[in-house]
Amino acid sequence: MQIGGNTLRTFDCADLTNHTGFSLLLATFANQIQYKRQDQAPQPIKIVSSNGTLFQLNGEDYLKIGANANQCIIAYKPLKLTEPIEGSDATTKQYVDDNIRNQVGLIPPLSSPSSNKSGHIVTVSSQFSTKYSGHWCFGPINEWATANVLSNFWIKIQCLFPIFIFKLQVKERTNGNNPTLWRLEGSNDDSV
Repeated sequence: MQIGGNTLRTFDCADLTNHTGFSLLLATFANQIQYKRQDQAPQPIKIVSSNGTLFQLNGEDYLKIGANANQCIIAYKPLKLTEPIEGSDATTKQYVDDNIRNQVGLIPPLSSPSSNKSGHIVTVSSQFSTKYSGHWCFGPINEWATANVLSNFWIKIQCLFPIFIFKLQVKERTNGNNPTLWRLEGSNDDSV
């Protein structure tokens, strides 16, 4: 087939009527491009393949759909995802960082045990003084000290809603006392 003097050469079947179709076989019936006209329910073009379909761009693999019985999709190049709308939509790391991460386990700096803008409430089993109040673990001082209690002491933070813990950091006090044995517990009803 040559284009001759035209600017576009078509290979077509332009007279399809309702419930008729056109198929371009690619060596076998197992590999073809097909279209079936249905006026009441427009149909997509179908690409039928016995061993998957590979899309290339500028000579490089871009997207592969299936291979033999494997029904996976492999994207060789990053996809440009938009903000999710449906619950099953994929999303980007940036969207998660901006919209989810800030609500999952991040406790902002607290200025007092209970009178703070975020609504978090901090309670402790013991504290050395107000200078070492439990809420300072979540503030600029980042330090809490008990009143010489050396075992079975605790700090509790009450959040406004159930959270998933994203990250936890346990550090030594500025005086060099290292925590040697600790555990993290959680509860949705303040039972722990």
